[in-house]
Amino acid sequence: MVRSPKRPHPALLVMLLLLAIVAFCFYRGQNLAGHVGGAISIPKIFWLNYAICVFMVVPGFMWRDQRLDPALRFIFGCQFGNWLVRGAVELVLMYGLHAWIPPYGIYHGIFTLVMLMTLRYRYRSVLATASTHVDQNAKRFLFFSMLTSMCEIYFAWHFYMAANFDTRTTWFASGTPAYIYINRVTTVVDFLAYTGLFMTVLRFYRPGALRLRQSQLSP
Repeated sequence: MVRSPKRPHPALLVMLLLLAIVAFCFYRGQNLAGHVGGAISIPKIFWLNYAICVFMVVPGFMWRDQRLDPALRFIFGCQFGNWLVRGAVELVLMYGLHAWIPPYGIYHGIFTLVMLMTLRYRYRSVLATASTHVDQNAKRFLFFSMLTSMCEIYFAWHFYMAANFDTRTTWFASGTPAYIYINRVTTVVDFLAYTGLFMTVLRFYRPGALRLRQSQLSP
């Protein structure tokens, strides 16, 4: 397969902006309009927006990016499809059947980690030779998304405990004292996570960005 040298379309930036707007509207709806599921804290709405970006939006664009090695595109295609199914099932269980519980998300998070680790091992020899700037950025992001899955599992379990294992009407961590620990941890992780996401998107549009050129190092 011949890779395309074309620069990526700004659609990713547009999608990230639209998602941020939707997240803001969702936050207002949960906290001001009292929608089903309960209120959601500021750290958690930032995390929700970030998670959708990392699990679905960015992988979807990398899957379609012809500059990437085909093996990387396949891995991101699997990740995108995996989370597309998860999102559809979760929405039905939450808003249709009111039967979603955090352990479902934890099981899916573990499955996702196993899937990505298996794919990385399966294509390890190919990935080792994928050395262009866009490939390097994609490989870093793949590892980054796996760390995000670990954080999501951790957050889901601690939220479930903080909710006393009863999430029939409470689906999100609010700003109440019961969730002070998880909100504090999420705040710290949010800062690190968005920094990493910014660097990934920057390198997606400007391969090799944030690296000093040899000429710049010369006197």
